[in-house]
Amino acid sequence: PALVDCEDSVAIEVFESRDIARIAHRDGVRRLLWLEMPAHRKLLRQPLPDWGRTSLMYAAVGNLASLQLAMLHKAQDAVFFDTEPEVRTRQDFKSLVARKGPQLPQALESIARQVAAALSSHHAMRTYMLDNQRELPGKTVKDVEVQSAWLIYDGFVDDTPVRWLPELSRYLDAARIRLEQARLDPQADALRAQRVAPWQRRYMSCEFDYSLPLERFRWMLEEYRVSVFAQGLGTSLRVSDRRLKQAWEEVEAHESVLQDG
Repeated sequence: PALVDCEDSVAIEVFESRDIARIAHRDGVRRLLWLEMPAHRKLLRQPLPDWGRTSLMYAAVGNLASLQLAMLHKAQDAVFFDTEPEVRTRQDFKSLVARKGPQLPQALESIARQVAAALSSHHAMRTYMLDNQRELPGKTVKDVEVQSAWLIYDGFVDDTPVRWLPELSRYLDAARIRLEQARLDPQADALRAQRVAPWQRRYMSCEFDYSLPLERFRWMLEEYRVSVFAQGLGTSLRVSDRRLKQAWEEVEAHESVLQDG
């Protein structure tokens, strides 16, 4: 069972998938925070770091009106959900708010900086691509455009897990470095791309429902891109073809359990 968001209230609903129920429950607790904690709503009126530049860059991506609320949601994830057991009782909720609530303003500022960094890296990558498009291999440009569209889009702040939001700027910096190197040596870029392509096809073509193993594979793939195209930036976890193979086997094992159930 999960607490679900009904906009002006919350309700209990049962889901077949535990992973889907976890997401729905998080959204339900978010709504409860919104309804019962007016101080949280006031945070939407506080000035955020580098907000002017952030809003200008996001305006080229999506609906600016929803961005600050999305950042508040992500700050709530960081404070109330990612390091805490699930809230299951009224007492759990009250205890969580009392213990962790004071951390929310600082968490919101941190999320705002991470979003600003991601948008800045995205802008720098796009600017380089557009300025040098005639000298860049077409396949490379297309691949980077697909990658960046999966990272930065209208709603990316809500969709990107807290664990991976700070990494977006590094992924986009790696994409820019790839473009710079491809401009000088297109053949070397094509060889590197051959290493990534099978894993990307596997992820892009799969029809599995959301699961934690699938989410982990998705972000491991971004780390793998960094290791292949911009090794000097480093990765946040160990990644290789062998580790990607193991991660995909976990995805398939999870899916098999769901189908058998």
